Amino acid sequence: MKVFISNYKYYISPGFDIADNLYEKGKISENLKNKINNFLTNFWDWFNKKVWQKLRIEYVHVDRFDVYNMDNTLAKIIHPMLLELKNQDTSYPILGSEYNDCFSTELQIPDDFDTEFDDNFILKQRWTYVLDEMIYAFGLIAGEEYYNHRDNEEITNRMNRGLEYFGKFYTCLWN
Repeated sequence: MKVFISNYKYYISPGFDIADNLYEKGKISENLKNKINNFLTNFWDWFNKKVWQKLRIEYVHVDRFDVYNMDNTLAKIIHPMLLELKNQDTSYPILGSEYNDCFSTELQIPDDFDTEFDDNFILKQRWTYVLDEMIYAFGLIAGEEYYNHRDNEEITNRMNRGLEYFGKFYTCLWN
């Protein structure tokens, strides 16, 4: 397996202040300034969509043998990504009371929890717990430890819980 994904290409838009500066110095009229800014906006929109965004390199090659033990192969990729997501520690999804069944009593929130006015610390704790369970599951699989502990019901249940959370909260894996 070979995977290479370059950095995201952000939207670029140089040159807007040129027309504004010329207008402020009285060298061009407001009408011409607006036409220049409109042209630049259209040009950079086109450039970003048709050229710049396509410069991002995404290369994935999967060999036949990569799917033989695909759970282990993917876990070796997912586990360090989950660790990095947790390490960045900058944002978290709002896991409202509809997800209370995923959490122990101390991490429960009331149905009328208001994220605008109530303390969001518990939301961060809930997300940290979910990430920890996913990290545990994928770390177990990536290290092939699960195969040594298949008979241990507690380990199996925790691993399955982490995998369930991965599926349930997959679209929340962002920062």
